[in-house]
Amino acid sequence: MPAVDINRTPGWGTTVDSEYRRIWWNVTNKRIIPQGMVLDGTKARDPDNTGYTNILRAGTILGKITSGGKLAPSIIGQTDAAYNGTGTSITVTAGVALEIARRIGATGSILLVGPPVAGGLVRTKKVAFTAVGATTLTIAAQGPAPADNVQTITLNAALTAGTVSYGITDLTDGVMKWVTATWATDWATTMAAWNVLADAVFGTAAVVMTGTATAQIFTFSGGIYAKRINPEVNVDVTGATGPATYTRAMVGGHSEAFVTKSLILPTDGSENFLGIIAKGDGMTVTDRLGTGVDVLVPELAVGGDLLSEQILNYPADAALKVWLKNKLKAVGPWIFSDDFIASA
Repeated sequence: MPAVDINRTPGWGTTVDSEYRRIWWNVTNKRIIPQGMVLDGTKARDPDNTGYTNILRAGTILGKITSGGKLAPSIIGQTDAAYNGTGTSITVTAGVALEIARRIGATGSILLVGPPVAGGLVRTKKVAFTAVGATTLTIAAQGPAPADNVQTITLNAALTAGTVSYGITDLTDGVMKWVTATWATDWATTMAAWNVLADAVFGTAAVVMTGTATAQIFTFSGGIYAKRINPEVNVDVTGATGPATYTRAMVGGHSEAFVTKSLILPTDGSENFLGIIAKGDGMTVTDRLGTGVDVLVPELAVGGDLLSEQILNYPADAALKVWLKNKLKAVGPWIFSDDFIASA
């Protein structure tokens, strides 16, 4: 809330809306650090708090700046369009562009966090920018066009009967799981049955087999397998009629792409999550002249039962949600409402 001006003459002023945000799903289980940690107001704004960017809303994730040890927002904002990896600009909202220019400068570096495709492998990449436009950051192309990992197993003879088993690492638990191709009528029928079994184990179209009874081609094209190098496919031909040995070949498996609404983090140390602002009416981080000042954080939450959607910049992508939750759980005992209910 803006401060009251005691020098103003009596009369009606302009109405100011004040948003109160309740972040707790269960208030009895919250953990709050006693007031005493200092937030650097020169490094802190809320780009999406229209009209009041100097007030950090409840739900803002904070981290500690390496130099000086003061707190600042861990997430500057989100990308406003997908980045394909070969482009020379990243699209953001006008508010996020202004905050990047204000907090970091006209040139500098950010951290991009997100998967290359929906539900894919979340990774963090440091990206340098050379200019900040109204809604874009100018960058260098980050790599070649994305490509799925493709592995080919070439048997020394065609399968004509029996079984060939293929071992593929399940990236959700790191366990190699075997899916067997059992000869049935012809290779097309055999391969179709294998793909049905693989869908059940790894997810629909996550790993797809094509090719012939001599050369089987595995394309890792879905979920967390897409656009990345994957562990080698293993083969067991002891139950096969025809083949006795095999060779491997591997191509592709890279992407510098990021889905829309990927997270934009600073590189000053505050990108490492520490806690969340829990003060319902937010924190003002400037003085009456609009200059950022050091302020004490009255309610820094470091654990508890959260209404997930009240976390500012909460991701839309399922894999990125898991990443954010794990980052918070690494520093505190958090429970998230959307792990139990569809919406809170």
